[in-house]
Amino acid sequence: MTIRRALATLTAGVAIAALSAGCGVRIGSPPAPIPSPDAVEQLRQLLARNATGVADVTSRVEATSANAAEGPGPADLFGLVSDIGSEQAGDLGGVWTPPPRPATDTHDPADPAGSGDPTDPVDPTEPTESTEPAVLSPEAAVAELTASLTELADLAEQDLPEGWISTVGSMLVTRQAMVGAGRDLLGLDCGPVCPAPLAPVNLNDGATKDSIIAHLDAIGYLGEIAAAQADGEEQEALAARAADHRAAARTMIAAAAGTDADPRRPAYAIGADGVDTAIRLRQGELVAAWIAAAQESRGPERAAALDQAWTAYFGTHGGAVVGGPWPGLLSGPGPSEPDRSTP
Repeated sequence: MTIRRALATLTAGVAIAALSAGCGVRIGSPPAPIPSPDAVEQLRQLLARNATGVADVTSRVEATSANAAEGPGPADLFGLVSDIGSEQAGDLGGVWTPPPRPATDTHDPADPAGSGDPTDPVDPTEPTESTEPAVLSPEAAVAELTASLTELADLAEQDLPEGWISTVGSMLVTRQAMVGAGRDLLGLDCGPVCPAPLAPVNLNDGATKDSIIAHLDAIGYLGEIAAAQADGEEQEALAARAADHRAAARTMIAAAAGTDADPRRPAYAIGADGVDTAIRLRQGELVAAWIAAAQESRGPERAAALDQAWTAYFGTHGGAVVGGPWPGLLSGPGPSEPDRSTP
């Protein structure tokens, strides 16, 4: 080799080494470790997994069941539940999967071919594992939905990153609706999702409490009009329900004695669509207000507010009916605030 060629080779080698060192790259070194997720990412991932699990489980439900009660069949209900689970998971950003990492070198020098040599012949008579997901019965799917509900209920009792209890509370309401609708389908009682009785909750004074009081009073007012337009047993039921809402509003006002403003009004607008629609709209707004109250509360008050959010949702739909993916939220999941404006 000539001196000129040797110098050129040496110069190129030095340049590559300098470039590698300058960029922090080490030839043959492993990739940088995956960063540890913070508390928000851990929670987001957990919620996304919960929603993905719901979508996966309910997409595998068999079409019929001998124990199904009259009404929409399993394919109708669980198809809707699967769609909502998928939508929730997508809105949350999906389940994060770490990138592939280099496999650990387990090569045995004494076994040049290695037990996992891809050139080893495959025995066609050997049974292979099926990749087809197992078909589930509606009963098994409802059990899985109940487990998903339990996970979210346990999570709602914990200290969560700021602003995220509203997301958990909204998902909790959807799981309660899913479990309740599934139990209805199977001819079972409401079991773990029977709504709590309408009751006032001892909340700190503020816009959220005023919003709840106003919605309760408005539902009572509108209910009295609905009762006046009915008769017989329906009239009695509507009148009793209206009285319960008015009483809950009065109790929460009494607990706030000493404050200047009373959010109740002498009358509330009905709207062009009639009193029944007005009541349903108010019930939906009450769900959002209770979820907002849960976000501002801890301990027993948070649990009570979430119970009342489900009770309001149940009243909105007249039962355990699976609705949209984010009841009580205006802008989807994340640290966003539900509407807490006083009506």
